Amino acid sequence: MKTLYFTLIAAWFAASSVSAEPKAQYGGYSMYPSMTMDSVQVVLQVFHDYVNSLEMINVEAGDELQQAIAAIPVAGDTPITPAQEADLRTWLYDLLVAFSVSSSDSLSAAFYLREGVNNPEAIEKLKNQLASKGLLKGETPFDILKAGHRKRLDEREYDYYFGKVSFFDSAFEVSERKTEPSPYMGSLMERGMIPPAAASTSSSKMKSEVQEHLQAGKPQTFVEVMFIVEEPEEFAPFEGAARTPFFFRMAWDPDKAMWRQVEIVYCIGKPYFLFSDI
Repeated sequence: MKTLYFTLIAAWFAASSVSAEPKAQYGGYSMYPSMTMDSVQVVLQVFHDYVNSLEMINVEAGDELQQAIAAIPVAGDTPITPAQEADLRTWLYDLLVAFSVSSSDSLSAAFYLREGVNNPEAIEKLKNQLASKGLLKGETPFDILKAGHRKRLDEREYDYYFGKVSFFDSAFEVSERKTEPSPYMGSLMERGMIPPAAASTSSSKMKSEVQEHLQAGKPQTFVEVMFIVEEPEEFAPFEGAARTPFFFRMAWDPDKAMWRQVEIVYCIGKPYFLFSDI
């Protein structure tokens, strides 16, 4: 099996290097403990060549980004309503803009609080950390997240996180489930979609609510989406701005009439969402 996997990856790499046109078959990047160093290097090269072959658009508020998001297809056998689809596209637009050159500390804080406060303990911990450094100018969750966002940007010497984005190969994959899905990281690994140095984070509150919903015998609608972002070139620590994929799993909350974040998978060391469980 290891030999077959390596052969398939090597063949895919050879085919992809023939043409400059990216192919719509994102996958084949997962790392396995049994892989040899040579096969790992092949996977790394395939991943690097793929993400750097993609045409990107600037992440900033405006028609270009809205139109690109509007063109992302909705896939899967589970239908969603026009209102659900609109909220999904609005969520993605707001998320990207909140961490782009078009944003501000206030806009980022407002996005973090889109669902309200799910984890008061995390907010209190962040509040104490900021207060101990004299960085807090208010007591509300908005004040705390605004100051916390600025602190993390300053620590990384960034003004914002997202410079460009690609939705090539992206789709909103909708499914309805009667039981809790397997962890997102494991699901992506089975599909060969995890690049090197990946990590996951989840919303403990939302995961608990999903479990209660399913245990009550109520089906839950999920959506998963992947897109690739490029850090702002002016802040890149090395020559050439890094590109990295993000994977989001969301669940529909009928009471709040909105999609809520369940899990994120991202690459360690790249710009990522700093307060994912608040």
